[in-house]
Amino acid sequence: MMWRALAVAGAVVLLLALGAGAWMISRGPVAPAVVRSSDVEAPPAPTSHITATLFFGDPGGRGLIARRVDVPLGASVAEQGEAILLAALGTRPPGTTPVVPVGTRVRAFYLDGTGTGFVDLSAEVRTKHTGGSFAEALTVAAVVNAVTSNLPSVARVRLLVEGREVETLAGHLDLAEPFLPDLSLVVGRPAP
Repeated sequence: MMWRALAVAGAVVLLLALGAGAWMISRGPVAPAVVRSSDVEAPPAPTSHITATLFFGDPGGRGLIARRVDVPLGASVAEQGEAILLAALGTRPPGTTPVVPVGTRVRAFYLDGTGTGFVDLSAEVRTKHTGGSFAEALTVAAVVNAVTSNLPSVARVRLLVEGREVETLAGHLDLAEPFLPDLSLVVGRPAP
């Protein structure tokens, strides 16, 4: 009885294999896919850049140093502002120190149509701040100056943290009103 069941199962498997083979033969040879030049990914076009003036800490702790940095070109003023801020908070040039706490992220940059730019930063700008009135002034000036120096349509900057208005970053500067550019804290000329 067991032999009979095995013979039937073997016959079924053989018939399935023969059927599958016949089906593949009836399809004919499979032609290789034709690759058109439009199907091949072209290398990305080089990204256009602007040279922006960004502000970093002077190693001697005397103020800000202006540095010229290549920044990707944005499609709009808001996108350009965000690219400038990302560069300002990114890797700093040699011979400078951070004035914005490391780990601070740009959450958003937008404009209100009256010349005010809004910079929304992550909570690290407050929670990791070293404190002190001068250090806080350098942080604010570095962010405000980076935006206003490179975007002529932005006259003043309002700082937000995690999408909200805050009274201060580290207990010293009142953030209730937008800031105008302040180049008085810059101690050196822009380096190439």
